[in-house]
Amino acid sequence: MRYDTEQHGDGLRLRLRDRFTFADYPAFRHLCTDIERGGALRIEINVSEMEFLDSSAIGMLLILHDETATRQGKLTIIHPRGQVRRALEIAAAKTLLNIVLGPESEEDHHGG
Repeated sequence: MRYDTEQHGDGLRLRLRDRFTFADYPAFRHLCTDIERGGALRIEINVSEMEFLDSSAIGMLLILHDETATRQGKLTIIHPRGQVRRALEIAAAKTLLNIVLGPESEEDHHGG
């Protein structure tokens, strides 16, 4: 998993790229600690450049969601596509996470 962040007051934009799996847990935990220390209450995670995430990654996003909600914040995942979008749909993550779908890409129309 590669990522970059951009802080704006109490908001944070996070862009995740490549693959996000259980192997990324230590890096993601470190990222969560940095987010909490930075005091971000509005977190927007752009996953449009993410190629793959597994069930562990979905669990990590849920943990970050819960930690953010504990501070009266809001986490939004934006623009999932392809396998990432399908994995979130299969996990019924939209019932637990705020997910904003972007414009559908050609790969979404043709099954990938």
